[in-house]
Amino acid sequence: FFKETATTEIYTQAFVGSVRCVQETGLMMIILDLTIPGPVRESIIVSHYRYKGGAGIQNMDDVIKLCGASSFSNKPDKVQKDYPVELFNRHSVDQRVVSAIIDHVKEEDIYQQTKAYPSIEHKGVALANQAAILYVLLFFVPSILQDNSEMMRDIVNKHFADNWVISYFQGFTVDLFEAWKNFPAAIQALNRAVSYTHLRAHETREDLVCRLLLEEQ
Repeated sequence: FFKETATTEIYTQAFVGSVRCVQETGLMMIILDLTIPGPVRESIIVSHYRYKGGAGIQNMDDVIKLCGASSFSNKPDKVQKDYPVELFNRHSVDQRVVSAIIDHVKEEDIYQQTKAYPSIEHKGVALANQAAILYVLLFFVPSILQDNSEMMRDIVNKHFADNWVISYFQGFTVDLFEAWKNFPAAIQALNRAVSYTHLRAHETREDLVCRLLLEEQ
């Protein structure tokens, strides 16, 4: 029993480490765009290149690709429709691997928080960290946001059913209706969740008992 438990914990820790690695790559690109304007980043790179000389800088092409200006703008009407997908496309990842990670994070309680929040009414709080991970990882596989209605419905129902303004990193928040407005499958799933939540606000005690019994199955 103890050997099996230890093996499971080692596997879980290794998996969470892999998840965090991909998530933090995405976070770096998003937060860099939010905090340092693209032209400023490019000026910094040029200044460093002139100071050091090309021979003294490793992976310069990768730095330029990742840190160059994007279509991000503080004015929502000026942001390109494919943002931040075009930003995430700069970092080459195997989408099959990321899709498998997303599927696992979607289904499993990788941080084992549901033990601390046993009530189904607190599921959103228990899985908040995983919701933040999914928000970032989904931009690496935009086809899920665009076309995979079934998976997006599962993700929203489990992780975003009653919370559409989320914190995805320390102090950084996002309105999912704004962030996903150009992704048909994602926005459809959110609209369904809103309708369901509205119905829940008017349900009777008997309706509540029936719903909780069904959700626990």
